[in-house]
Formats: sequence, C-alpha cells, structure tokens
Amino acid sequence: ARPGQILVDHSTVGISTSKACAEAAQAKGALFLDAPISGGAERAENGTLVIMAGGPKEAFDAVSAAFDAMGATVRHTGPTGTGTTVKLVNQLLVGVHTLAAAEAMVMGAKSGADPALVYELVSSGWGQSFMLDRNAPVMLDQTYEDARAPLKTILKDLGLIQELARSIGTPTPAGDLAFKLFTQAAEAGLGDLDAPVVVRLLEKEAGVTVRRKS
Repeated sequence: ARPGQILVDHSTVGISTSKACAEAAQAKGALFLDAPISGGAERAENGTLVIMAGGPKEAFDAVSAAFDAMGATVRHTGPTGTGTTVKLVNQLLVGVHTLAAAEAMVMGAKSGADPALVYELVSSGWGQSFMLDRNAPVMLDQTYEDARAPLKTILKDLGLIQELARSIGTPTPAGDLAFKLFTQAAEAGLGDLDAPVVVRLLEKEAGVTVRRKS
C-alpha cells in the first residue's frame, strides 16, 4: 500500500480480517473498504451486483463510480467491518434457505408429489425465496457439477457467521444446523459441487431423490 491509495476487498472474510486490513492500510497512509458483493456470476457479468461497503465515507465516494459500474445496488454501510457484517447476514440466509429448500423438496418428493410441480406452486406462494428459485432447478435437473456457488464456499461463510455470532453473543440456531449439515456434506466429498447438493444427505435418509419425472 502507498499513501493516498484506496484498497477495496470484495471477498467474504471475517470482521477481524477486515479490521486488520484497514489498520494495515492506515499505517501506510492508505484507505481501506470492506466491500463484499452478492448476486453471483450472472449478475457480475450484467453489472447488477449488490455491493455493501464499510469504511471511510471519503473512500467510498472516491470509488463510487467504479462500484456503480459493477452493481445495481451500492450502499455505504458505515464504519470498517459493517460491509462484512451485512454480507455475513446475507450468507446466513443463503445457507439456511438453501438447506430449507432442500428439506422442503425432499419432503414433497417422499410424500409422492411431483417435485417439479411442488417447486412451481411453492415458488408462486409465500414459500418462495430467491434461494428456492436458484436451487430447486439445480436439484430437479441434477446439475450440481456446474458449481457457481460451491458447497465448500457456503460452508466457509457459515463458519465465519458462527465466529461472529459467538463474538457478539447472538443465537443462530438455524445457522448452526446449516453449518452442521454443510460440514457433513463436505466430509462426504460434496464440497466442490454446487451448494444445493446438500440435499443428498436428506435424500439418503429419506430414501428418495429429488429430480424431474421423465
């Protein structure tokens, strides 16, 4: 880092890492923004990401044009670490909703309902979620090899969420369960596959497979 530089971290890390980076940058006369992104590869290609940036407001203002070129929703979240905080909140829901979608689809399939019809109807009702819409087609079509969001990456984020929750004394029972199941899936050799492959643990226990009917 050099004096006057603005350093931006778009990765998902722990808050302690973001703060350490900011301190190291400040020691060199530079500014640092923890600015994680959300939206996946397709929205990155389209320039419609969500960008949540924590750190000095003057640094955010200086690079906002670059952020606007990458994202459709760009916000300054406050002091150093708050961008990372918002991203971890986001990832808590990503992990929990991915597991919930898998659980729901397995229950529907085991009960004898057409999994594709289950998805069509639930996604039109109150049970709809972004992660259901993202993950149910992957389960139905068995396209886990196209790992745009590998299970091991979501597991890493769930671990960071556990660290944050413990450090601030907040309960995350659903997140804890997601961490447990994602850990088991990774240990079963599924870590490099797309995140909804966690459904295979539930499929095995239920004795059913979620897929489109031929």
